[in-house]
Amino acid sequence: MAASPPVSIEWSHAREAQLPAARCVSLPFTAPALTSMRVRRAPQGGLEMLLINPAGGRGVYIARWSALRAFAAPSLHDILLAERIAAAIAAGAALSPAIIRDAAFAVATAGHAGRRLAKIADETHAARQLGLRRMRAHLLLELARHHDLPGSHSALNDPWSTQPQEESGWLAAAPALLAPKLHLPAGELADAMLAIARLALPIGAGPRAEAAYFPRVLRLLCKARVCKEQGGSGAIDDAMHNRHVEANAALRQARAVLARPAALVAAWREDAAKVRPLLEQPDWLLDGWDRLCLLDPEATEAAALLQMLLYDGDNDKTVRRVELDAAAPMALNAAAACFELQSRNEAIRMRELQLHDPDQADLDD
Repeated sequence: MAASPPVSIEWSHAREAQLPAARCVSLPFTAPALTSMRVRRAPQGGLEMLLINPAGGRGVYIARWSALRAFAAPSLHDILLAERIAAAIAAGAALSPAIIRDAAFAVATAGHAGRRLAKIADETHAARQLGLRRMRAHLLLELARHHDLPGSHSALNDPWSTQPQEESGWLAAAPALLAPKLHLPAGELADAMLAIARLALPIGAGPRAEAAYFPRVLRLLCKARVCKEQGGSGAIDDAMHNRHVEANAALRQARAVLARPAALVAAWREDAAKVRPLLEQPDWLLDGWDRLCLLDPEATEAAALLQMLLYDGDNDKTVRRVELDAAAPMALNAAAACFELQSRNEAIRMRELQLHDPDQADLDD
């Protein structure tokens, strides 16, 4: 079989690709005052939080978490999530939607947002782990078929129709069988396939591709846009349409890369830092938009969250870098004390988690 040509690294959003550490990432907080909160690396080190102007005017406020913790009455879930994220970044992790997602799953699974959310998080985590094993097996199987290895075309080795324990036979030996053909140590190939599978899981592949996280968010975005068009803000509808177009194009590009596993592994070995952004692009483009879709179009937070999602850095003249005073009169605390809004955000958090479970029906059904 002829070798695939190298993966062409084409990037239409250079800023997201080259400067992911400078990007803001959404935080799935449950406190009403923090519904639209985002986080980024601070220029002087550590993290800084971005929130909508607390006085209700235009602009974005930037502050340290220590100030916001006293100012906006975060829930226990929010406090522990912020601490876990800070610890991961201090340990050397790059700030990204995936890092936030993993931290949020850990906090929710531990029960810090209630038993019901913990149960959903635990079930969704189990589904993600199964999906990860199947995605890794799928990529290995496609590589094996590319090289026409014996047994690679057998239906018995199909990861999408077998149980996890059944994947341990032929596919467990696949890295050692493939390594000589790829001129890679078996261990290095196994590590590369796991790393690629982690990135591929929300993109989707195989017969259940459309049940993956990114396609589900895109369908939710499309559905929410129609609903908001009928009774909501034109600005929100336009923003949703534009983001759907961008993210859908990024998803197609990522899937085109995944469809050529031999070329992908070769490019990954040569320079993983160039390949990774192609697979991460949909995540950056869709980060936080699931929450916007799940908010009532008439909710006051919807416009605030949209402003935060479209925030384009400190070139905006409305940005304010402040040290918030916990003793000052705070309109946000009045909202944070509202049990109804807290309950609403916890319900939204549950639905956000369910988007990651391919066995759950679409939220737009």
